Amino acid sequence: MAERKSVNKYYPPDWRPEHGSVNKYHGQHPLRERARKLHLGILIIRFEMPFNVWCTGCGCHVGRGTRFNAEKKQAGSYFSTKIWEFSMKCRSCPNMMSIRTDPKNADYVCGDGCERKTETWDAKEFGTIDIVWNEEKSNDPLERLDHLVEDETKAKASHVLLSRLKTLQDSRSDTLSMNQLARDRFRIVKKQNAAEKEKNEARGIYLPLLPPSEQDRAAAQQVQFQSASKVTSADESAYRERLRLRSSSLFSPEHAIVKATATSTAVTLPLHPRAAASSSLGASTQRRRRSARRSTLSPSRSSSKGALTGVGGAMARRAADKKQRARDLLIANLKPGRHIAGGRARSTSV
Repeated sequence: MAERKSVNKYYPPDWRPEHGSVNKYHGQHPLRERARKLHLGILIIRFEMPFNVWCTGCGCHVGRGTRFNAEKKQAGSYFSTKIWEFSMKCRSCPNMMSIRTDPKNADYVCGDGCERKTETWDAKEFGTIDIVWNEEKSNDPLERLDHLVEDETKAKASHVLLSRLKTLQDSRSDTLSMNQLARDRFRIVKKQNAAEKEKNEARGIYLPLLPPSEQDRAAAQQVQFQSASKVTSADESAYRERLRLRSSSLFSPEHAIVKATATSTAVTLPLHPRAAASSSLGASTQRRRRSARRSTLSPSRSSSKGALTGVGGAMARRAADKKQRARDLLIANLKPGRHIAGGRARSTSV
């Protein structure tokens, strides 16, 4: 137990192997205080009361299962079996109680200082049926004849079932043939599973499938798939609108031509109105208009840059450049006949 519980013992520095065990070296018993009367043949153990008893000293009731530190000693023998006596002190008085073993009847008997409580069974008190076995009735020949007739009736009724069980048992008595039959069935099932697996892998299915049933066929026939040729006009218009939104840019008014992936046909989308108006003009005319508007909006751009110096001037120049780029982008998106004055777009009359 010591090695399983990992309990290490302390060995003093002056201990040597020739001294023996640690307990022998210290001059004490391994059971310590429990073996203080071992020289008298008495060992102190933990004893549990086997039945309910009354203490003869104080009349206190000691229930079954109450535990005591009892003194165990041999009080005799029954043939080659020892008779043990357990002595303990009452919990309510200094009276000593003793319990002895009875190997003859496989029981315990009360010794000095205690008396066993008599417990009888009353069927009426517990509300149960009292079953009484009458020995005189069991020796009656007529009673035995009635039981014999009942037993014969039961045997005849169960004869058919017993004969079937016996026939089944006899058919399986040859273990060699039963083993061969089981192995043959196993080989057949194994070949069927291998052929089914190869067939499924050829179709791209790598999981074991259950055999088809009528319910699966009925459920598969109720499933309807919509073909690509039966797309409604609403679906087509929604599809075109999604293509137009995906192809549009957030910064440029131009729209690209996108190929539809579902119908594998090229779909040409209309250009934005602003882009159509700007594309009708020549490239040189558009450049002249942009340069004229830029010069009108920022006439002193170079002079303001030269006046800004230092760290604060650099930050101011970056802010002015950022503002100018925003103005240029806004001018590029304006319709013809509009310009910016004071940060707002106004219409000009020709």
